[in-house]
Amino acid sequence: MKNKLMWERIYKEKGSGSFFRYPSEIFVTQFLRHKNNITLNGKALDYGCGSGNNTEFLIEEMESVFGLDISESSIGITKKRLKSHKRYYEKNFATSFKSNFNKFDFILAWQVLYYNTEEGFKESLKELYSRLNHDGVFILTLPTRNDLKVTLSQQISKNTFVITSSIPHQEGCTIFSPSTIEDFLNLFKTYDLIKLDYGIFSNSSYLTNDTASEFYLVGKKK
Repeated sequence: MKNKLMWERIYKEKGSGSFFRYPSEIFVTQFLRHKNNITLNGKALDYGCGSGNNTEFLIEEMESVFGLDISESSIGITKKRLKSHKRYYEKNFATSFKSNFNKFDFILAWQVLYYNTEEGFKESLKELYSRLNHDGVFILTLPTRNDLKVTLSQQISKNTFVITSSIPHQEGCTIFSPSTIEDFLNLFKTYDLIKLDYGIFSNSSYLTNDTASEFYLVGKKK
């Protein structure tokens, strides 16, 4: 609940750094690299769409695009951003799964699922997997222990952390981080999927020394 309230505040307040103009370069690279495995005339879901920067890329690439976020303000921002696009349908964007949010051919959960406990992450993963069509592809990320969000957090259990005041607007937010790449991959061992690609990406700002370090997985449902 605290995570939900935090994200609503972030997207509702101006100047909180919640609007991203461009899609993630790393996500775009992965999508284009595996484009031949993705049913482009199918349905895509941007889970945790935020300000819609990655959604805006997806709506150019796929026939039907949906966006889901726990923040009403986030959905409002994404709708406003995409409303002039020919493939935009207002009913495809919501804060919870609806009747038309059934099965998808592609699901993106980019830098979002880790705002959770380990148990909560596993429940969310199970939900997303159940909504993926046969041969559907998903891309998701989780932070490594070198990620800024983890290094500036207080550990409260084996894989769960609480962000401190060092990260503005996210104080008290719970995040989940596996300790190794093996632990990350073990999260998917009960699912029938092909690992198209996986690994760790990282980048840092020479101005602030902020470091992003995340596990990523591109998986295909058998």
